Amino acid sequence: LKPIVRRAELVMMEFFKQGDAEASLGLPISPSCDRHTTVLPKTQIGFIKFIVLPSYQIMKEVLPAVGNTVLPTLEDNLKTWHEFEEN
Repeated sequence: LKPIVRRAELVMMEFFKQGDAEASLGLPISPSCDRHTTVLPKTQIGFIKFIVLPSYQIMKEVLPAVGNTVLPTLEDNLKTWHEFEEN
């Protein structure tokens, strides 16, 4: 597995622990915390597209180097998650 996939899996393990705790208390399970319905690639694609990428696009207006360094990496990561989703 690519390192970004392994890191995301580790983060999701923490999210799932939270969801398990919520379920055991009879509480609604938070978004992305239900191990039975959460799909890792879709979660990562949504997180990048709607949270991370827009944040860094704004940041590049103040720190132009972000456009040359971080944004290409984010676009590569997004491509990787789309490929992972297809397989």
